[in-house]
Amino acid sequence: MSVAEHKSVSPRAAKTKKLARTRRNSPDWESLRGRRWLWAAGAILLTAALLRFYDLPLAPLHHDEGVNGSFLTAMFRGGVYHYDPANYHGPTLYYLALVVTTLNAFLFGKAGLSTFTIRSVPAIFGTATVWLILQLRRYLGGYGSLAAAALVALSPGMVYFSRYFIHEMLLVFFTLGIVVAVLKYYETARPLYLMLASASAALMFATKETAVFSAIVLVLAWILATVYQRLIGSWKSKYDRSEPAAKENASASEPFLIRAGGGDKLMFLLVGAAALFAAVYVALYSSFGDNFPKGLYDSFLTFGYWTKTGSSAHTHNAFTCLKWLGKEEWPCLVLGALGLLFAVCRGRNRFALFSGLWAIGITAAYSLIPYKTPWLLLNIILPLALIGGYGVEEICALAKRMSDLRLRVVSVLPVIAMLIIPSFYAVDLNFFRYDDDSIPYVYAHTRRGFLDLIKQVEDISARNGTGTETGIVIASPNHWPMPWYLRNYPKTGYWGKIVPTQEPIVIGQSDQEDQLRTTLGDGYQRVGLYDLRPGVVLVLYARRDLVQ
Repeated sequence: MSVAEHKSVSPRAAKTKKLARTRRNSPDWESLRGRRWLWAAGAILLTAALLRFYDLPLAPLHHDEGVNGSFLTAMFRGGVYHYDPANYHGPTLYYLALVVTTLNAFLFGKAGLSTFTIRSVPAIFGTATVWLILQLRRYLGGYGSLAAAALVALSPGMVYFSRYFIHEMLLVFFTLGIVVAVLKYYETARPLYLMLASASAALMFATKETAVFSAIVLVLAWILATVYQRLIGSWKSKYDRSEPAAKENASASEPFLIRAGGGDKLMFLLVGAAALFAAVYVALYSSFGDNFPKGLYDSFLTFGYWTKTGSSAHTHNAFTCLKWLGKEEWPCLVLGALGLLFAVCRGRNRFALFSGLWAIGITAAYSLIPYKTPWLLLNIILPLALIGGYGVEEICALAKRMSDLRLRVVSVLPVIAMLIIPSFYAVDLNFFRYDDDSIPYVYAHTRRGFLDLIKQVEDISARNGTGTETGIVIASPNHWPMPWYLRNYPKTGYWGKIVPTQEPIVIGQSDQEDQLRTTLGDGYQRVGLYDLRPGVVLVLYARRDLVQ
């Protein structure tokens, strides 16, 4: 470059070129560079989407999915939804599913409601969670962010409950959404990210009552990570291979308050973020004003109900969560423990420390309360995957410094194996053994034979010539998720007991069969027995002239 050319380059352009050279020459932030990282990230995202969306209706709906489906059906057909604090979780799932079903009806001219459509909501957020993890590349490194994303993309539990029409996957997404948005706001000082963090927080609290646990743990984990790092003094280090964000952001050397525009502007933005949180929260719980102020009051009243539920329903001992994790998510558990060891010993990466403390805190929270269901594990798997990804990044860094190729291979192969193994578990669980109750995730799930019952009802209704107008009597006290599958049969009565009837189809429970025979008489014939879930068997009777 000539002297004249050199003088024509602005200081800002020179600084940008210098920064670009630093990025190219430094192994710190891009241990896996450019297109290779993008191709790997794309492959992980594609795999996550395929596992979550492929053949979504395959497994019959769980009891809880059937209840959620009945709420959505009422909203879609009648436009009515009022939050119930005693029995159900927050409204976010229903409103998001309403958007998807309405769009489906508009685009494809169908009724809108279908098993694929409603389950696509958690599947979308399950895939989006993997995408959010990839946004943490600055904090986990190239290999670390890919490893963390792979652990979540292939996790048997994450895949299984991304195919479940329940609230948990949304709760996990919005929790991580807060973390990513706050970090982005700190990096860039752009108000947009602060507002996204606020909206994510409101949606998290409007999804499920256990959001309180997540919020408390996130705050405590960040405080403890900051205190720990300052106590050991490593935060002053000029060289930090694991946390390059401060070096790469040209303005990161400035205090955040200055980058944010000063105290007055920051206070104004915080007030705006609080207002956005309140607006989203009130709108959802009040049914967009239709149930105001009762819905808002009920959103706080629910904690009283769930405090009682948490100590009386689905009770398990304090080690159950770890037991379930050890059986189904052991690669994530091992890598998470390894990453935590690196984070504590090195103390250089505050985000890694935060993720480790987040994992410990949320595990402790769900272990201490008696109430435990397998889908709660998703809240533990997420931070475990993050700290596990950091552990993989550290292992890869150590392998790079080894001069012997054989040692590199030996040190990395176990990590690769632990990233691949979950895919076999995920495929086996979600496409073959989805109703095998020997697997912890299969928690009182509806048996696949239940769909044979629904098929028989459809066939008998067709032979009767009345189609969906066929009268059906449900005598069994256990019938969920049957209302979802019979949602287009308006003449279905859910009696929960045996009543005299002349309707073409009667469905009871196996322990009611003697009374069914006596009440129905010779005009009806038993079609078959069908497992609903462990310990519950349904029996189908139909008029003799309709039975082949």
